[in-house]
Amino acid sequence: MVIIIEGTNKSCKSTLSNSIKEMFPEKNFQTIKCSQPEIIDGVNQAYYQYIKILEEIENNPDKNYIIDRFHFGSYVYGPIYRKIPDFGKGLFHKIEDRIKKLKYIFILAIADKKFIEEKFISEKEEFAKIELIDKEIALFKKTAKMSTLKILDHNIPKKDILKDDKLIKLIKIYE
Repeated sequence: MVIIIEGTNKSCKSTLSNSIKEMFPEKNFQTIKCSQPEIIDGVNQAYYQYIKILEEIENNPDKNYIIDRFHFGSYVYGPIYRKIPDFGKGLFHKIEDRIKKLKYIFILAIADKKFIEEKFISEKEEFAKIELIDKEIALFKKTAKMSTLKILDHNIPKKDILKDDKLIKLIKIYE
């Protein structure tokens, strides 16, 4: 089983990941965190990094994984911070075709602007820029429309992140 959690900076992706791991300790989820793509000789390696992660998952069918940010980030943070997506739509869909062959749950963590701004301030975010939150949210929504995956929207914040019945039922289905 693989759970992929996408969403804007400060939308509780890591909190959700940790909560799922605590709720289902018997699944022994391995966490993979994706962040900045590596650039080698001027070539963005994001696509190859994602394929390498998928190969690891495919080669270890006995393990369960949670991926904290994945290929959507290349279509959001690439244009914002590197001026273009990290790779084209064809490669985006090749990644998704591989994901579809797995037992996956894809979660798009959505948080409102005020919630994100409060987290930026309280956690003293230094990398991402608070003034780009609207752009991030819009690009995640646009990328979700381009996606061919089944996406579970998870609205943040909730009083208890794991009282999302839809999410809990999905995880139990894969047991």
